[in-house]
Amino acid sequence: MAVNNIAVNYNGVLTLDSVSFSVERGETIALLGANGAGKTTLVKAITGLIKPSAGSVKVFGLDPRKDRHVLGNRWSVMPQAGGLPTGYTTLEALKLFASISGSSEKPAEILELVGLQAFANQRWHRLSGGEQQRLSLGIALCGGNDLLILDEPTSGLDIDARIQLLETIKERSAKGTTTILTTHIYADAKDLADKVLLLDKGQLLANSTVKQLTQSQPEITFVAKPGLPIANIGKLLKREAVEASPGFYIIDGSGNAEVLSTLTQWLAENEAEVSNLKMTPRSLKESIYRLTEMNRQNRAEAINE
Repeated sequence: MAVNNIAVNYNGVLTLDSVSFSVERGETIALLGANGAGKTTLVKAITGLIKPSAGSVKVFGLDPRKDRHVLGNRWSVMPQAGGLPTGYTTLEALKLFASISGSSEKPAEILELVGLQAFANQRWHRLSGGEQQRLSLGIALCGGNDLLILDEPTSGLDIDARIQLLETIKERSAKGTTTILTTHIYADAKDLADKVLLLDKGQLLANSTVKQLTQSQPEITFVAKPGLPIANIGKLLKREAVEASPGFYIIDGSGNAEVLSTLTQWLAENEAEVSNLKMTPRSLKESIYRLTEMNRQNRAEAINE
């Protein structure tokens, strides 16, 4: 899959702004970003539901708008929200969509795969929210096996349903299915994704592995007596420095020899005994927050210039 410099303009607002990336066959990609970042718009562009204002999208070398009839047999798409006529049972719904897509998958096997075999004759509108979400995944799996596109697949699921759904995605990926999912749940991205694409206000901020993304945003942490004037060392180092909780301190950035020398001298001057002084990667959540905030600050500064 190749997304080349695409832009999407809604009523004069760029919801996607010059986004480019590629996805190799068999990779699992997590699309991350706050509400309004452009994730769902990007999914719609990939699946041919909207036409980019500029740029191009190719899926298996095909145009997702012009060649939907071909790609429909190769991809499976699970939208963020959907519904069915209330009269359908879960098994009837799967049979219907399998017949429409010409899927080689057997509806009864899909029912078991998504953990709904006990609800085969339950009508859709009587399923719980989590069970309806599982059925949505089952319907998506009635499509093609080459590409699986999931928009917020674990939204509203309880922990057991979420674990089962993630295992299903992993099983498909292990068989060579390329997977793209949008999510607000960073643990899902960390567990599943080969690469992370971070969007903010339509811009692509990061295209990397989880490890690369977190290690690019290190921090120094240490434990000492509560109440140290931590802002002072922040000014000396020209970095953000905070007391995150009583006695636990965080200083933004990596710790080279000069930084550590300045820090240890400052600690000595403040008669602070230190334990657990270390430099660690940030969490995925914190790394994303930092990159997003930096992007928004840069945008605000550019507007004010």
